Amino acid sequence: MIRAEITNFESINHAVLEIDGFTTVQGPNYSGKSAAMRAINAALSNQAGTDFISWGKTFCEVRLVSKDLDLLWHKEDGNNFYIINNKRYDKIGRDEPPSQLNVLGYGTIKINDQRHNLYYAEQFNSLFLVDGQTLKNADLVAAVYGLDRLYKAAELCSKDQRSVDTLFKIRGKDLEDVNSDLKKFDDLDNVVTAGKRLNEQAASIESQEKSIEKAEAWSDTIAQMVVECNRLKPSLSVAVPNIEDLRERITKASKIGTLCDAMDALSGVAAHLAPVESVSVPTAEDLSSKANECLKLSDLLLRLESAENDVQRLSACGSVLVLGDGDLSSISQGISRLEFLEKSVSGIVFMKQDLDVLTKSTTESSSELVAVETELATFDVCPLCGGKRGQGCEPAAS
Repeated sequence: MIRAEITNFESINHAVLEIDGFTTVQGPNYSGKSAAMRAINAALSNQAGTDFISWGKTFCEVRLVSKDLDLLWHKEDGNNFYIINNKRYDKIGRDEPPSQLNVLGYGTIKINDQRHNLYYAEQFNSLFLVDGQTLKNADLVAAVYGLDRLYKAAELCSKDQRSVDTLFKIRGKDLEDVNSDLKKFDDLDNVVTAGKRLNEQAASIESQEKSIEKAEAWSDTIAQMVVECNRLKPSLSVAVPNIEDLRERITKASKIGTLCDAMDALSGVAAHLAPVESVSVPTAEDLSSKANECLKLSDLLLRLESAENDVQRLSACGSVLVLGDGDLSSISQGISRLEFLEKSVSGIVFMKQDLDVLTKSTTESSSELVAVETELATFDVCPLCGGKRGQGCEPAAS
């Protein structure tokens, strides 16, 4: 007995068939009878393609179980495998089942580019489905039908053999034609040798042509050099100055340039300092006397301020006997004089500060004049008047 379980094959979502001996499958049209038979054949022959997978499904499976066989055939796009007696087979040839089926007696044979299963007959044949039956008459029918198919296979093989023989004769004739054509190339070695010799000669000629081109280029270069030499001949009569004289003149010119730059800078400084000559600088004795007067006035102012404070402090005393009005007016006049003296002292102090600043400026101007005089001593020409130094030149009045 063979138990067949079919999933997602053509119109069959899921079906189970049990084939025991000579079994007849019946049912209305389009109920899946032929699809079930095709599913069994597809599992035994590893049918190529995926068109038989049910619409909307991604895979189909057929499982066949008998006394000595437990086969699961799984088919989907990019994934095809067998599980035969708990052993998995992934690497399977196209349209070719695993060889293990041949060992178990369920293999197929290929006749005239078509694969046939001796245990399965196509639909509408005289014998529809033949399995390892237990009934004697079914075995006999299966053997006779199988023998008939073997005869047909042998006939097809003979036909293929005749075709092969015919093709062999054609290919033999083609081989004779090729051998005849090859005889035309018997002298090919000599031709190849001559060709190599010609190639060597061509290479030698090419090398000589390159040498000739180089010689022509050299000749053109020499002719151009002759023309240039003739053009440069007049330059031989040009008087070239002595190198030492040139160096001496260049040194003098550089010194003159440096001197001119220094004189330009000094003339600017002298023009900037020219107004200083008209400034009247007070003497040290005058400054000293003014400073002493300022000190005396400052001391007097301090004394007056102290006296004013004492008067204000004493005026607050009610028990003090004040003399006549004339004495009070004299005190007011003294206070007014003290205020005037205070203002005078302040002005004298500011004058002293101005004198100190002026003295400092005068000292700096004197230092700058000494520096200018020192720099002028290094030159022979005065930057102010343009005359010789030491000839009584006077600076221009500002």
